[in-house]
Amino acid sequence: NSPNNFFNSSIYTPVLDENNNLVDNPRNPFLENSTGIDIAMWNVPNPDNSIIANGQTSTTFRYGSNEDTYNIYTIAFAVDAYVPEIQGFNQVEAINGETPGTELTAQPGQEIAYSLEIKNLGTEHVQDGKVIIPIPFTATFVSARHEIYFEPTTAKAPYFDPNLGATGAIVWELGELPLAEDLNTVLAKLFYTLKTTEDCFILSEVDCDPFVSVNGLISGKGGVSQTPFDGISLTQGFLDGACAGEPIQEAIVVKISGAS
Repeated sequence: NSPNNFFNSSIYTPVLDENNNLVDNPRNPFLENSTGIDIAMWNVPNPDNSIIANGQTSTTFRYGSNEDTYNIYTIAFAVDAYVPEIQGFNQVEAINGETPGTELTAQPGQEIAYSLEIKNLGTEHVQDGKVIIPIPFTATFVSARHEIYFEPTTAKAPYFDPNLGATGAIVWELGELPLAEDLNTVLAKLFYTLKTTEDCFILSEVDCDPFVSVNGLISGKGGVSQTPFDGISLTQGFLDGACAGEPIQEAIVVKISGAS
């Protein structure tokens, strides 16, 4: 099809190859004049959503001709759906320097080492990625460091902000996160350590068993869709059974024992 002769009895139905590029799809029979049938496919340029906006539910097609008589009986329209989805897999690595068992328990004054793996499970890269982990009142911040497994990176070193929230928080500015070919690829990892409280007032509370509860939130926006997200909770595990694979987005709880 050409701008001055769009209805030229041609059939163009390309397919995507292994590199996600459009290539011609041979037809059989391949007639020079396809008996007056036109099938065409083309991309609609949409810079800055100037043609199709986010959330739009309808549009208008306008067509005309100076010579041809035609009947357009089918129009198909497809939109690439870009969805940002970052997963933060949060785990306890050690308690007082030892690998923990299935029951997470620590003594007052002991250190709990955590790790947080970051994956991009969405369909686009992410901008302005950030992780915030509030420090529970039953623990204090000890240290934090990170590892980045892609280049180039705009990620910054994690830091403790004592003025964020009631008892401070760990802030990790990830910046831009790429879309990996394998969704299981770990893009970055945060290692942080907290120390359980030795405050007798907290530990001796009769009505409450002391524990360290840790969760956090991931925020950012889609690099293509520009869709913001600011409430993705960290994941501590995955369900089995009928809901196998669904993330468990609850806080990791470590009981403080030996308190009196």
